[in-house]
Amino acid sequence: MMDRVRTPAASCCLGAVLVLDFATLPGASTVGEFKNSLFESGRRRCCGSWPGDYFVTRTDDGLELSQEWSGSYDMVHTRYSSFETGFWSPTREHNNVGMKIYAASTPYSAEESEAIRNLLADRVAADWDREIGARIRDSEWSRSRMLPLGYLHNAAALLVLGGFACSLLWVGDAWRSETRRDRLRRGLCAGCGYPMDGLREPVCPECGERLPLSGSAPG
Repeated sequence: MMDRVRTPAASCCLGAVLVLDFATLPGASTVGEFKNSLFESGRRRCCGSWPGDYFVTRTDDGLELSQEWSGSYDMVHTRYSSFETGFWSPTREHNNVGMKIYAASTPYSAEESEAIRNLLADRVAADWDREIGARIRDSEWSRSRMLPLGYLHNAAALLVLGGFACSLLWVGDAWRSETRRDRLRRGLCAGCGYPMDGLREPVCPECGERLPLSGSAPG
């Protein structure tokens, strides 16, 4: 089995698989981001989106949120980001919800901030995404999950990489074989390079290796 792997053909096939896999890696992984920095002039894919900013208005009935300016400069900034991480293939998915209140006048109390968060949850759920609105209401700002296919991809890539490294052993075999042929052509011992001219027996006195019979190919 090892002899079948230690061939130039195996090196070419396994190397082609690795190059193709590298070329198709998503930019979310560490290696994929490095690939993008090489071929896309350092451009990174945007991983965030924003439901929008809401203006906060104090009224007699309480607090109101609106995306249209109503004379108040108090704002709630929201952000939702989703991205994947991993070394070769992405193995985890992360998504984060962010909320920040900007009070241009009087700072909001804890009760008012809580009321704004609940109002924001209702607006985001109605205007953008129900799940994100529920997470804002429950103060669940960060969430991550494992990507099993990413781990399987990495395991397969590691096996291919190990096979490719083993297949390159033929380079050393070819080098040693050529070295032995060159020594024999110059009348030297194929094993250690000791001069063999004038010896009574075809045996190297230095290392004990026998010279190949006439007409046979050196190993």
